[in-house]
Amino acid sequence: MVMMFSMQIIACTNSDVALVKSGVMSAYNKNTVGNVFEASFDEAQWQAVTTKKGERVVRFTGKISQDLHDAVVADVEQKTQALKVYQQEELKIQYIQQLVKKQGIDGALFQQLNAEYGCVLRESSLAGGVIWWTPTCQDNANWGQYLETAKQAFLAQAWQVGDTVEVEWTISADGKQFDVTQMASPSWEGLAYEHILAAIYR
Repeated sequence: MVMMFSMQIIACTNSDVALVKSGVMSAYNKNTVGNVFEASFDEAQWQAVTTKKGERVVRFTGKISQDLHDAVVADVEQKTQALKVYQQEELKIQYIQQLVKKQGIDGALFQQLNAEYGCVLRESSLAGGVIWWTPTCQDNANWGQYLETAKQAFLAQAWQVGDTVEVEWTISADGKQFDVTQMASPSWEGLAYEHILAAIYR
């Protein structure tokens, strides 16, 4: 389901790009869209387009910066440390699911982890037919280290420096507000819009 995030216009202009850049998000109204996005991404570019349906769209493209990557990783680490042990383990297992989606269970990362810790990833079916992968280790003492190493691998790839991003805002017919209608990046696969925006507006 596409989630809509309304923006408020704080400046009047004939340029759609300027309209979006000078606007603020209702949930993150401390700074303008333009300032936040240009501070968070390298090679920032803005473009105004009109779709075949006549919709006015502003498209932002850029690349994830080192500063943004470092800030997101530090934030995740801080929030993880605040969790109870079993919650940390659940979160790390979720990271494994994301790694499996990107690399496959036979990828180099899992081959290395399995060999190093004497573990194998085993498949289980959850409600709704969801497939879940969890490590089973010959030495149970290695299980926690397996999860921690997988987490570090996930964070190294999450919000990866240099990954391209594309964000689109659709402007309302009356030109008084605009909504985020597209957020795409290899680093954002499986993430909800609100989680992406929370990281950008950290």
